[in-house]
Amino acid sequence: MKARPYVFCLLLLSVTLPHSLAAQQTLKIDVDLVNVILTVQDAAGRIITGFDAGEFRIYEDGVEQKISVFEREDVGSSIGILVDNSLSMVDVLPMMKTGLQDFARRTNSFDELFVMTFGTRVRTFHDFKGGDEGAKIDYVFVPEGAISLARSRIGFAPIFNLVAGVAMPFIAGVYVGVAERAAEVALDLARKRANDPTVQWATGEMLSALKVAQTCHDAMVRLTNDFDFTPSAENTSEVFMLKTHAAEQAKKAVESAMDASGGAGFYRCNGLERLLRDVRASHYHPLPAKQQMVFSGRLGLGLEPIA
Repeated sequence: MKARPYVFCLLLLSVTLPHSLAAQQTLKIDVDLVNVILTVQDAAGRIITGFDAGEFRIYEDGVEQKISVFEREDVGSSIGILVDNSLSMVDVLPMMKTGLQDFARRTNSFDELFVMTFGTRVRTFHDFKGGDEGAKIDYVFVPEGAISLARSRIGFAPIFNLVAGVAMPFIAGVYVGVAERAAEVALDLARKRANDPTVQWATGEMLSALKVAQTCHDAMVRLTNDFDFTPSAENTSEVFMLKTHAAEQAKKAVESAMDASGGAGFYRCNGLERLLRDVRASHYHPLPAKQQMVFSGRLGLGLEPIA
């Protein structure tokens, strides 16, 4: 990560001396440089560099002022990094640790850097200032006035209707993508035995399951409507039902991909065995199939979706 470039425009304030001062009089005059710190970003929020002084105008009370010094510098900053160290991240944690250490070594402009991890709880993993060990953060106090949302640990929180509508299409899309990749690999392997009726059947089952998964995911995206939707328990139930079927059919598609590939599907170099493992994680995202059916069933019966 590169430190943000900051452009310093130093404004020289001129002072006009009264003509009435005697030539022999000794004067002491303070000349102030006023720092104007700014960044330039494009419409996407990306930092733009490469400017020179001639591309800026500075005004004071409507009067243009002279830019005496124009420089670009890296400024100090405080950086906090929050790392997910739950079980779902166990395979990539070594790479994350290496990346964090490399970032800390290469970024020398920060005043403070701390890393916090979260799984079932949040804790300080490392905290230092300017490369030196600093004070450990034992707790973080958040004033009540800064808390914009709180929910009970029991019952159904309405905010869940918003979270589910936004998050579920992203989550389901990952596993539909896994199934799509599995189908690509399986088709390449299955063509070598294309005349085998069992391969034909497994390939058809794979493509059919994949189409159902894709159709369910497309329906979830339409419900989200580019984030322009009205959160409701009914919408949440529909999203969860589609997520259940998208996940189940994605798993079925990958399993059929293994059948269509034959023994070659288990070779690590082909990647199918890993896709088969990965797609099974879809079950653990909320709501798992059985919990989703209880949720939708209770709502259909006129009960609170979560007891």
